[in-house]
Amino acid sequence: MKTNSVHLRLDDEDFKTLTSEAKRANVSRAELLRIFMEQGLAGYNQHNEEVIQKLKVLEDSVLQVHQLVALGALLVAELDVARKPDARIPEMSAHLKHGAPMVEGLLEGQRRGMFKN
Repeated sequence: MKTNSVHLRLDDEDFKTLTSEAKRANVSRAELLRIFMEQGLAGYNQHNEEVIQKLKVLEDSVLQVHQLVALGALLVAELDVARKPDARIPEMSAHLKHGAPMVEGLLEGQRRGMFKN
C-alpha cells in the first residue's frame, strides 16, 4: 500500500504532550497521531449520522404538524361562521371533542407508518 506523508507544526507545549502520551502508550508520535486521526474521523462520521437522524425526526414532526393543521382547517370549515361567536361556542366544543380522537387516530396511524409519502 502506498503511503503519503503529512507535515504539521506543533507548539512546544503540544509537542511535549504528544511525546509524553506516545511514551505512555508505548507507540511512536506518528502512530499516536494516526490513532487520534482515526478516532476523530470516526467521531466526525458518527456525529454526521446523528445530525441526519435528528433531521429525519424533525421532518416527521413537520409532517405531523401539517396533518394537524389540515385537520384543524377541516374542523373550522364545519363551523357556521354566520352566527355570533358566543353562539358557536357549544358547537365548537363539540367539534373539538370529536376532532381530538381523530387527531389521536391520525398520529397513531402515522406512528405505524400508514401515511408514508
